[in-house]
Amino acid sequence: MQRRLLGDEHPEVAHAMRYMAFGLFHQGKYEESERLYRQALAQYRKYLGNDNRHVASVLMELGNVLTFLERWDEAAELAAELVACERRRTGPETVEAAWALRLQAWWTYNGGKPAEAEPLAREALALQRKLRDENDPMVMNLLTLVASCGLQQGKVEEARDFAQQAQTRFARLPPGKVLVQERVSLASLLNILAATAFQQDQHRETESYVRQALKVLEPLALSDNPNVRETRSLSHFNLGSVLMAQQRYPEAEEHLKAALDAAQDDFARAELRDTRGQLRAWSGNWSGAAEDLTKAFELQPTNHWHTFRLAAVLLETGDGAAYRRLRTDSLAAFAGAADPWVAERIAKSAAMLPLSPKEAADADRLADKAVRDGEGPYHAWCQLTKALTEFRLGHHAAAADWAGKVVDAGKPYTRQTMGLMVLAMSRHALGQDAEARAALKQGADLYAGFPKPGEGGAIVVNWHDLVFDRILLREAESLILNGASAAR
Repeated sequence: MQRRLLGDEHPEVAHAMRYMAFGLFHQGKYEESERLYRQALAQYRKYLGNDNRHVASVLMELGNVLTFLERWDEAAELAAELVACERRRTGPETVEAAWALRLQAWWTYNGGKPAEAEPLAREALALQRKLRDENDPMVMNLLTLVASCGLQQGKVEEARDFAQQAQTRFARLPPGKVLVQERVSLASLLNILAATAFQQDQHRETESYVRQALKVLEPLALSDNPNVRETRSLSHFNLGSVLMAQQRYPEAEEHLKAALDAAQDDFARAELRDTRGQLRAWSGNWSGAAEDLTKAFELQPTNHWHTFRLAAVLLETGDGAAYRRLRTDSLAAFAGAADPWVAERIAKSAAMLPLSPKEAADADRLADKAVRDGEGPYHAWCQLTKALTEFRLGHHAAAADWAGKVVDAGKPYTRQTMGLMVLAMSRHALGQDAEARAALKQGADLYAGFPKPGEGGAIVVNWHDLVFDRILLREAESLILNGASAAR
């Protein structure tokens, strides 16, 4: 209607475009909204100039649209234009200029440029303190941003000081004066501080920071805001992680469940399922571990770690049918793996039980890839996998040679134990019974001294290797002590 009455180029047409763009934004139609905002901006600039309040409003609103499209650099560039516009329009030290500068700082930071964002944030903070009360929510918001920028650059002590200032002001504010975004920003900062403390094994400090973050978010417990839910999920995950490190496993599982309930996407859900599955495995809750790791695998079938850990759990639970299905699928899915360590883990987990000749050959090709390209201090793991696939193929002399290299490599003892089991079974198949029994006894003695899932204590990161030790030990004992036939 406006265009028919006034033509395509008129300020009133720009107003109509802006309102339509605003409506499309709230419908989640961000690309369409961007297109109309850009048309409106061009009209305003043509007829009203660059230093008009309508131009300023569209720059801010268009920048906000771009943040939802995660085009942070473009959003920051628009914010820089907005800062210049507001300084020309209202003056260099005004509330409008300070607001625009704050947007530029945040959008630059969210674009992964904390070093560029920090001076902007400090400038905005100084201006806000000059123009507003020290306890204004915007001051708290910018203290949070300066702290976050510092943390990302390794300025831990300085960041903690700014974070403490932000928390002090947060505590002074009436709940109704703290906006949702301010709560999310402060909780996010506290989680970054928690992660920094956790990396330094400061578990009490880590727990304190995360519990503070959850307290900040407490009034938003029923909120469906994606940023709120994501930050709440992260907070519960971090709390669950530090509780795991303190061996407070029941509490940890409660918080991992809360994190899962608040998770916003399949990637987060898969990682949370994986973490809780590992906790359950170490606690001896194998059915719960199988449930979680199966779900993690379904959500992220291309993540080889989910496949690898699920194989260990299925072996432990004795679900041979599910293990064989997973093995067939994984050998096909990762047949062309470029990463030697992916090839090593898939081949090893596939060869834990006898396979068909075709699948044994498929696993052996992955083992060849691992041995050829997997250089460095972990190369003995590749040799172990090659020993195992050679044994499954019935190449017992070659298997014994590879396994001998693994045994000679020594620690970690979980790897050496597997090497001894393959060596024992290969020697037995070659008719070298005394050597086979000696290798079996050495491996069994090592295994007897390992911590075991379900027995408590600190979680062993490579718990899956303890499962593989046990699986191969059972097979070797059955073969050598009980006279079972060697199976490929």
